Amino acid sequence: MSTQAFERARAGSSYRRAMSSWRTPPPLTGRRAGFALAVALVAALAHVVLSGAVFGLDARVLHHETTLVVYNTPIGFAFVLWWFDVDFMRRWTRGQAWLAAALLAAALVRVLPQVPLYSGHALFVAFALSTARTAWLRGVLLLVGAQVVVTKLSWRDDSWALGLALGAAAGAAHRALGARAS
Repeated sequence: MSTQAFERARAGSSYRRAMSSWRTPPPLTGRRAGFALAVALVAALAHVVLSGAVFGLDARVLHHETTLVVYNTPIGFAFVLWWFDVDFMRRWTRGQAWLAAALLAAALVRVLPQVPLYSGHALFVAFALSTARTAWLRGVLLLVGAQVVVTKLSWRDDSWALGLALGAAAGAAHRALGARAS
């Protein structure tokens, strides 16, 4: 087969279709969504069980730690679903992947009390809303975001506002990096 014939065959529709399906995974629907949901539920249940095992039933810490479990479990659930949905290793440019990694690191570093001003939960939720591909996942993220804001307001903590703003800005930069690459 000549080089030109090979290039024509390679440029044919079956090759393009095969490569595009590898590069862009299907959205989180059907069996794939069911599997992601099962993994997210198991992760959330494991978080609750392990938290109970670590903190026990000591009445002095039970109220505070129960509040933290109720606050942290939904974001972990949403993260697992988002991870399955975006599948960024096959879909994003390098710049987008680095931006997502930096944002996730900033959200995780927020666990440390020495890092004030922004909410890591709100930062992640705003970014995940802009990168999620399915409507039902956006609905889950909106519910988790509402839970984060209500909890922060009940704690008289204003860090949710800066977290949402930074996450939305990162989402806009993420879209811009993707548009520039295509």
